[in-house]
Amino acid sequence: MIYIQLKDVRSLAIGANTMLSEIALALITGGVLGALLLKLIEILISRSEKKSTAKNILNKNLDPILKAADDLVGKLYSLQRADFKNPPKEENSFQIEKEVETSILCYYFANFWARIQILKKESIYVNLNSTDNGKYLQAFINRLESKSARLLSRALQRGIGESIIIKKDGQFDTLSFYEFHEKYHEDERFRSWFEPFQSYLKDPKKGGFIQRILIHGTILNALLGTLDSKHLYAQERKAWPNKLTEKNRKELRFRIFGQYLRFVKNADRYYNI
Repeated sequence: MIYIQLKDVRSLAIGANTMLSEIALALITGGVLGALLLKLIEILISRSEKKSTAKNILNKNLDPILKAADDLVGKLYSLQRADFKNPPKEENSFQIEKEVETSILCYYFANFWARIQILKKESIYVNLNSTDNGKYLQAFINRLESKSARLLSRALQRGIGESIIIKKDGQFDTLSFYEFHEKYHEDERFRSWFEPFQSYLKDPKKGGFIQRILIHGTILNALLGTLDSKHLYAQERKAWPNKLTEKNRKELRFRIFGQYLRFVKNADRYYNI
């Protein structure tokens, strides 16, 4: 027969209560920490997924944006070398050649603006600034649409871009030049969107349009040099600071590149003669 003193019973009871309290506290604490840990993991996974989505959307759209920009910069490079004077037409030139020459620049601008609108449509719920290239591209787009650099009103530029967006196999795409050219000559309403732009092209010296288009092209050239530094998509072309006025070279140096596009490497080549 085992005899246990009353004080021993009390001691055992106190010890058991203490152990139970410690176990309960550990369970409660562990539950709270576990919940917090799970929440933290969920946040990290969500951020990773969003960053991955932003990267995928950017990669999908960057290629056509760079190619559209390259077409446009190439044309502007040729035009500025000729001081925006069209070469005289040969007497035996075909009518289609004259039509193409007057509409190709409109198409290049429309195609680039359309590619920007497609990017905006597909990234409406995505933060492109979560990636470096996305951040840089957004900065370039903001400058191209700013009052000091855009060629037409922001609404008109976006409207022109959206006018040539189509859906092909469930994906956004743009009209080919042939499709654009045919629609331009057949659809009066469609053509009216380009009339303000064409009015400047007919008299490019009016309203300082040449200088505005040179600034716009300079920003596009810097976009290509930054986002395609290895020139995988676009041909490397020299800048044209000698064609810019001193006022606009200062605008590029101190405001556009000095304030908003400070990440552009060797930016001085775009504004220093």
